[in-house]
Amino acid sequence: MQVTVDSNGTLRNLELSESAGNRPMSQLAAEIMRIAQAARAKVPDLMQDAIADTVGVEDTAAQHILSEARRTFPQPEDEQPEQQSAPERGDFEDDDFSGGSFLR
Repeated sequence: MQVTVDSNGTLRNLELSESAGNRPMSQLAAEIMRIAQAARAKVPDLMQDAIADTVGVEDTAAQHILSEARRTFPQPEDEQPEQQSAPERGDFEDDDFSGGSFLR
């Protein structure tokens, strides 16, 4: 399968192999959605490359545009960096320098 999205994240093309119809439709639909979201998640990086080649990423307006693009086109859930949850209140020790919050 292959999808093409435009700079707005709109699906412009979908190519399915003949064997794609051999799977359950719910599985096929989920796979299409997954690869479409992955394609949309590439939009901010492509925008950053284009901005870097023109006005530069230090430009305030460019930073705002890139920030909005990252908000609009987030990384798929399975590709986002893992966030550590805060330890339970009782897990802190006075000499703990693990990077957890020191606020109690």
